[in-house]
Amino acid sequence: MERLDSGKREILCQDGASWRWTMGHAADVAYAVVLAAESEETGFSVYNVGEACTPAMRERADLIAEIMGVKIEWKETADDLPEEFSMFGRARTDFVVDTTLIRRRLGFKERLSSRDAIKDLVQWSCSSFRHATR
Repeated sequence: MERLDSGKREILCQDGASWRWTMGHAADVAYAVVLAAESEETGFSVYNVGEACTPAMRERADLIAEIMGVKIEWKETADDLPEEFSMFGRARTDFVVDTTLIRRRLGFKERLSSRDAIKDLVQWSCSSFRHATR
């Protein structure tokens, strides 16, 4: 985001930045913790918490750019990526978790839409790095 905010639009990637990683907004994770703590279920359960549908990193980055009012210029490369682009490189596997159990047992669902969660992330991140550079 800092790169896009500074006017740089080119993003290097490998394999179309197609790998996926389940994420969750802090408000949704906090809500899940409250649901689990207040649950009257007996026994021990482990719940995965995250978005119901996990987009590819490229889709996530494109949505971030759209919210910021810019467009990413994707550049595919076979070379090793610099550290700042590592999230758009090849991944051995996706990191997608199944959140069915907490949704079914505790009635969990996201409190924010995917777009609103990303919008909140963009606002927080941009204000954070702008504040840090003062």
